[in-house]
Amino acid sequence: MRILKTLAPKWAFGAFAAILRLFPDWFKARHAAAVTPVLMGWLVGDAEVNDGGEGVTYEDGEKAPTSAWAALDPNGERAPAGYKQGVLLKRCRVLEETGCAAVCANVCKHPTQKFFTEDIGLAMTMTPNYETYECQFTYGAKPKEVGEDEAFKTPCFRQCTASTTMKEAQCGNCLDPDEAPESGT
Repeated sequence: MRILKTLAPKWAFGAFAAILRLFPDWFKARHAAAVTPVLMGWLVGDAEVNDGGEGVTYEDGEKAPTSAWAALDPNGERAPAGYKQGVLLKRCRVLEETGCAAVCANVCKHPTQKFFTEDIGLAMTMTPNYETYECQFTYGAKPKEVGEDEAFKTPCFRQCTASTTMKEAQCGNCLDPDEAPESGT
């Protein structure tokens, strides 16, 4: 994240966060989800917008409008929390290239969630699927503490270079190579 932060002046992220505070949570989350596949595809892989799923709540407990136009109409169509606030990363390049659950959790997931939640002011969670190499981004959902997050309790993959270098006794339980998804797809 340090590299990302050097791409803009120090005040830029604070200013951006201040502007975001002007909008309702559903609006920020839905727009972040809409631009993620466009802006991040080159880095992490193909992605598509979906409904956010678990963990998305609104402070007022209300359902969100289905569009900005519906927000202007008190009787406009409403959707449940999380509507179009998720992004499914179809096959994460970070996880696929490293083959390491620890790199996923410690180098990608945790810093990205922290950056969005603390620096940008938009709660965001990432839920990796270590079997399919998919990753579900959910904007508007507060991330769990590291000790409560299953992503940090996942055993290492057998093809992980850290596992090979450190040996299983130091790296933790390793998945059998037949159980890990194939890379290079």
